[in-house]
Amino acid sequence: MRANIIALIALPVSFVSSPISLAEPLGPVVSRKGEVYELKLPVTVREALTNFNSRFQHWEATDYALEVRHGGHQEKLKNRAPYALVTDVNGDGKDDLILDGHDHQRTLLIGVVSKGSQYRVSIIRESELVDPQTLECQFDGKQQRGFAYYLWLPEKKKPGSPIFSLAWPQQSNASGKLLNDGGTVDYYFKEGQFEEGESIPL
Repeated sequence: MRANIIALIALPVSFVSSPISLAEPLGPVVSRKGEVYELKLPVTVREALTNFNSRFQHWEATDYALEVRHGGHQEKLKNRAPYALVTDVNGDGKDDLILDGHDHQRTLLIGVVSKGSQYRVSIIRESELVDPQTLECQFDGKQQRGFAYYLWLPEKKKPGSPIFSLAWPQQSNASGKLLNDGGTVDYYFKEGQFEEGESIPL
């Protein structure tokens, strides 16, 4: 599938800020009402994002295919949106953030990880900027548009397990013929850095 580079109009970062104590920082929170997701960020996380790239903003739920928004057994998990995962990345007991978005020039998957009382942002994955509404996919013969991948948490967190995965579900036409193989890419956090594991077919 060919992705087209587009120019997007710069918009203000759509994060919600809340008061926070630097001694005991609160973490990011994803809430949901129906089809509407809200990402609430404490001051330390918002400041980290601004210092990283003031033009960065996360994608919206509607930028993902319906299969991604409504499919999969993780769809109803708390602290999860199609574009965000809240999880303890570095094992310090504080919630961190995996965030899928763009800076109007590049598509960026980033990690916002606690370090003491502050947060540090690092790029996990970077690719050319695309308009998600130009991306076509097909599930059981139903044409859809948008990103056709999940941000996926491991079912059971244990030593050596990935922090999260990118998962591309299999696509098929109305007769059940597979149009792609699907697959996952696991991501780990070692010595303060995200590492990409091998691609695993479904």
